[in-house]
Amino acid sequence: MSNVIEFKEGAVCYAGGEQWFAFNDFHFIDADNNRIIRKDIAHTYHGFQLNTIKQGDYIEASELDTEQKYNDVVEVFGLFGFKPSIQPLSYRLLKNSQYGFLLLNGGVFNTSIFGDNLKRKLTYPQLMAIGELKRLEVEREKKEARECFVEALDETVAHAEKLENEWTDKHYDFNYQLTQEDIDKGHIRIDAYFVNRMWKVNSWDDTGAGFHIVKTIPRIANSKNPLERELIALHKQINALCKLHGVDTSQI
Repeated sequence: MSNVIEFKEGAVCYAGGEQWFAFNDFHFIDADNNRIIRKDIAHTYHGFQLNTIKQGDYIEASELDTEQKYNDVVEVFGLFGFKPSIQPLSYRLLKNSQYGFLLLNGGVFNTSIFGDNLKRKLTYPQLMAIGELKRLEVEREKKEARECFVEALDETVAHAEKLENEWTDKHYDFNYQLTQEDIDKGHIRIDAYFVNRMWKVNSWDDTGAGFHIVKTIPRIANSKNPLERELIALHKQINALCKLHGVDTSQI
């Protein structure tokens, strides 16, 4: 977990061991006005943290001397989940009242109403820079989500293609070598015991339940007993097989 940064007044973000401040359209500048970094790669620096807008932040009306600036600020507040309060906010009211905006309880309020809640003053350039980084962050998250989706889709398609290419019916290959006696007789008897040996049922099931299932199938096919009786028997045999092999069928 990243360490919580105590941001200085006017700071936009923390990156590479420094706090950075609004400078121009393309760069941030450090606190000593000695170094600059590009806005679009600030997030790649070690330890990057955005100075997130939060409850108690406010901006003074003097910062918003045009309606465009007013709209810009409301838009950035919205990026962090703060929407205009029930009382309509407008540039005209802001200009006439000379009160700024306060973020409180998920809303944007006039500072004249909740003046006691003012905690951290923001500036217009600072807000715009924070908003710019927030938009970049949202776009990166969307891109990463799209890439994850495409990657997962590709993996799914590749897996499906692999299964298709690997399809085989070899598990049905049970070949019985006819003896001379069989040939002379002209037929062989295929009963449950013969199938049990050919399918090697006893090699994976030593409980006897598997063999009972093999015996029940031909009884159903030959209508030896009523269908309901044989299906109930088959159901019980399968349950017994599952139980004896530790297979939980309670959620089926």
